[in-house]
Amino acid sequence: MGASRTHGRLTLETARLRLTALTADGLRAWIEGDAKGLEGETGVVFDGPVEAPPLLADDLPRFHESMVSSPDDLGWWVWLVSTRADRRAVGACGLGGPPSAGTAVIGYSVYPRFEGRGFATEATGALVAWALSQPRVRIVQATIPTWHEASIAVARKLGMQETGHELDPHVGEVAVWEIVRGESPRPRGGIPD
Repeated sequence: MGASRTHGRLTLETARLRLTALTADGLRAWIEGDAKGLEGETGVVFDGPVEAPPLLADDLPRFHESMVSSPDDLGWWVWLVSTRADRRAVGACGLGGPPSAGTAVIGYSVYPRFEGRGFATEATGALVAWALSQPRVRIVQATIPTWHEASIAVARKLGMQETGHELDPHVGEVAVWEIVRGESPRPRGGIPD
């Protein structure tokens, strides 16, 4: 698995999934609900309305503005996640922009109908590996609401360690989870995602 550029797209592939980094045009198409435009930009097909997965829709305009102002930051924002077999959208993962002081912040979400299949873990694992392979990244961090057990399970499966708590003005208390480049992850098994 590694990043590749085909047809002008930055993609990552796993056994079952393809992650496609969204350009400003791809983000605009998603915001506008333009299925044909988004498929043209990414090759991804949507079943039903072109909507962002939970907890992502409100942030898409900000991500779009960031890509418009800094198109060279491709990969540091939103990645659309689809199945390799039939190119169906299953969710998204992404980073909160280029790293700051060696830390990249990651987030992930799948559509409810695809929960429980391991897609969040598989996609996020690929993006964590990509981020940690970038020279400016030493730590990948996730801030997860303390009540969101499915997201915490993903972080655990990826070998992330809980390092503290913060208060997020939008969601309340969040746990900070991180993985450091070069440290052996300590994944915990037996936790459904």
